[in-house]
Amino acid sequence: MHNGLEKIAAEKFVFDIGSSSGSFDPSPYPFTTVLVDLNWGDNPPKGRIALRADAAQLPFPDGCAAAVVSNHSLEHFENLEGALGEMARILTPDSFPFVAVPDSSTLSDHLYRWLADGGGHVNPFTDASALGVKIEGYTGLPLFGVQPLLTSYNFLNRKNWPDQHVPDRLRLFFRGREEYLTRMNWVLRLIDKIFRTRLSHYGWALYFGKGFPFPAHYAGARGNVCVRCGCGHLSQQVRPVAKGSYGIFSLIRYYQCVDCGTRNSFVEDGT
Repeated sequence: MHNGLEKIAAEKFVFDIGSSSGSFDPSPYPFTTVLVDLNWGDNPPKGRIALRADAAQLPFPDGCAAAVVSNHSLEHFENLEGALGEMARILTPDSFPFVAVPDSSTLSDHLYRWLADGGGHVNPFTDASALGVKIEGYTGLPLFGVQPLLTSYNFLNRKNWPDQHVPDRLRLFFRGREEYLTRMNWVLRLIDKIFRTRLSHYGWALYFGKGFPFPAHYAGARGNVCVRCGCGHLSQQVRPVAKGSYGIFSLIRYYQCVDCGTRNSFVEDGT
């Protein structure tokens, strides 16, 4: 996503749709970022342009978007066809749409929906290629890259739940204790590597448009995903600071998340 955003000029507009508090930090970029969500609750983002609007009825003129970001929002839209039509309307032939969705067939998504009583997921996606073709049909913009996404199961982390709303079901997962979830992620990636399973798979990021080359190092899945904030990092970024541990878990190396400082288990990308 950032590879495309870096190429957008200062006078342009980027729309982050279904974004809640935002899919990315806009401060490094010169363009104007507009957050769009239907349900802000009582705490809309401060100091940023945030509009309450339905994704299927966007209050923007045709062809006004240099980019549209839909980061884990398509699965929540009641009117998916209408939302895709509106996104297509505000895009131009030179725009850069970015879409990320969960794979509803994965263990991660099944657990999330079980834990959160559905989690608001009303549109199941099980085929990245089929979704890419669908979005191409609406926008006329070619799909030029798909990146697999791995999970850290951070929705099981009790620190990501308000104290008054911690689900009782978290008792089945080490009571949501961060240090155990960190080790669980390392074990699941090891199982995936040995047995070619998909226990760590979460979903996909899809990149569309023209003139935005898809870097080779983005094509694979990032194995180092923070157990708290969910940010993924290339292994080459965090390998220099990864350190070993002692005792029964001495095989595991750990690093601190670049974004939030949380301690995570380290794996090489591709595992």
